[in-house]
Amino acid sequence: MWSFQSFPMLHVCVPCCICQKTTNIPKQLLRFQSSRFYPRKVSLWRPERGHSFGQLTRTVICSNVQTENVPDLEEQEYEILEEKQLPGSQLCVHVQVNGRQTLRFFENQLSEYSKTALIPGFRKGKVPRPVLINQVGSKVASVACRELIHETVKKVLTQEKRYTPLSKATLSEKEEDILKTFEPGKTLSFQFTFEVYPQVNFKMDYKGLQLKVPREEFQSTMVENTLLELLERNANWVPVSDETIVGQSHKVVVDIKAWYANSDGTKGASLSHLVSESEAEVDMERGNYMEGFKEGLIGARVGETVSIALKFPDNAKRQDLRGISAIFDITIKELKRKELPVLDDSLVKSQTQYSSVQELREAVTKQLEVEIQKLNDRQFERVLEDSLAEIVEVEVPQQVAEEHSQRKFANLLKEMKEQGVDEATVNKSLSQETYQKYKEETWTVTLKELKVWFGLEEIAKREHLEPNEEEIAHKLNQVKAEMNEKEMDWEAVKDRIKTDLEHSKTIEFLKDNAQIEYISNENL
Repeated sequence: MWSFQSFPMLHVCVPCCICQKTTNIPKQLLRFQSSRFYPRKVSLWRPERGHSFGQLTRTVICSNVQTENVPDLEEQEYEILEEKQLPGSQLCVHVQVNGRQTLRFFENQLSEYSKTALIPGFRKGKVPRPVLINQVGSKVASVACRELIHETVKKVLTQEKRYTPLSKATLSEKEEDILKTFEPGKTLSFQFTFEVYPQVNFKMDYKGLQLKVPREEFQSTMVENTLLELLERNANWVPVSDETIVGQSHKVVVDIKAWYANSDGTKGASLSHLVSESEAEVDMERGNYMEGFKEGLIGARVGETVSIALKFPDNAKRQDLRGISAIFDITIKELKRKELPVLDDSLVKSQTQYSSVQELREAVTKQLEVEIQKLNDRQFERVLEDSLAEIVEVEVPQQVAEEHSQRKFANLLKEMKEQGVDEATVNKSLSQETYQKYKEETWTVTLKELKVWFGLEEIAKREHLEPNEEEIAHKLNQVKAEMNEKEMDWEAVKDRIKTDLEHSKTIEFLKDNAQIEYISNENL
C-alpha cells in the first residue's frame, strides 16, 4: 500500500515530452545557447518573451501533437472535488492540483537534475535544457509527480481543519496510473484515503459506574519483610556438621559430571567438555536451575552421588546443548547454612544511605506507602477500564489498531533489551512471523485498549475536561528537565502530554461520579 511518507523511485513513461521524434519549431521558441552537438528540434518548457506563466506556450515533441496553449492558472494550489465516507471510519478525498503546481514541481526537479546530470558530450551542469529533457524527462516527471502528491496530501491534511486523520494516508488508486496522467502545466487529480475519528456511543450512562476495586492495605509486616531482605543480601553461608541431608534452605557444595543420554536411558558419550564442575555451589532456596535439578538433590546425603536425568531447555545459553537429553552424576560434598547479620546502625550505615535503623525504618515505611498507593491507583484504573470497555460502542479503525499493535511489540522488544535478554534472542524476535504471532495473541487486548482510549476521548469532549495551557506548559517543563535532551520533537511530546493530562482528568471525573466498593486483597 502506498504511503505519502515514502516515495520509491519508479521509471514510468508519462505522456509528455518524452519522444525522440522531431517536429518543426518556430525559431523564436528556441531560447537556449546554441550547441553544435545538438540539433534545434527539441521539446522545451519555457514561456515566450513577454508572456506570463499563465500564457505559457509548451511545445510537445510528438508526431501527433502540436503546440498547445495552457490556460490561465488559478492561485489556489488545490481543490477538493469530493469527499466520501467509507466503512471502517475511513474518509476518501478526491483532490485536484492546478497546472501551476504541476509545472512548478517539474521545473524544480529539472533544475536539480541539471546540476548533476552526466550526459556524454556535455560538462556537468552545462547540459542544454532540451537535451536534458529528452534524456531524463521521464524520470524527472515521475519524481516531480511523487513529490507533488506528497506535498499536496500534507497540505490538505494540515490546512483543512475539519480533517482529523488518525492514520497515514494511502492512495486509493495505483500510483503508476496517477503517474501516467501527470503533465506539467495541466491539472492533476488523485484520491487518497485515511482513517478518521470514529463515532463513539455508550450503552449506558458513564456516570455512576458501579465498581468493585481490590485494595492493598499497608501492614507493618511489610516493613519487616523489606528489612529482612537487607539481611538476606548480607548473609554469610557457614559449613554445618550436624546436618547431613540436603534440604531446601541449604547451599550445597557439589561435583558435577554429565553424559549424553541414550534412548534406553543409559549413559552415552561424555559431556565433560561442556558440562563439568568441581566444588560448585547450589543455592537450594533461591537458585534458578534446570527444571528437576534441585528437586533431584532433596534428601541426598553428604558423600552420596545421585544420578539425575534431565533435558536441556530449548533456550539454553549454549546452542549445542539446546534440547539435549543428559544424565548428571552429582556428588554431595558439603552443606552450608545461612547466618543472618544483626540489624544495627553499623550495618545500615555500611549498606544504605541512612545512618540508623530508625531512619531506615521510617524511609522504608514512607516508600511502601507510596508504592501501595500507586498499586491501588493502577488497580482502580484496570477495573475502570474493564467497565468502560463494556459500555463503549465504537468501530475501531483497523490501521489505528495495527499501528498500536506495532508500537506495543516495539516496546516489548525494548523491555527485553533493558532486562538483559541477549541480543541474538531479541533480533530473532524481529521477524514478521514473530510479530504476526504476537499480534494474533494480543489483538483482543489491543482492540479493548483502543475502545477505552476512544471512550476517554469522547467523555473528555462531552464534559469539557481539556487541560489548560498552563497545566500543559508546567508538565512539559518537568519532562524537559528530566530528559535533558535538546534533539527532541517537543511538539509531539506536548501533544502526548495534553492527551495524558486529559485522560487523567477524565479518570478522576469518572472516579468522582462512580459508586466504588473497595475489597481487600486478602478477601479476594
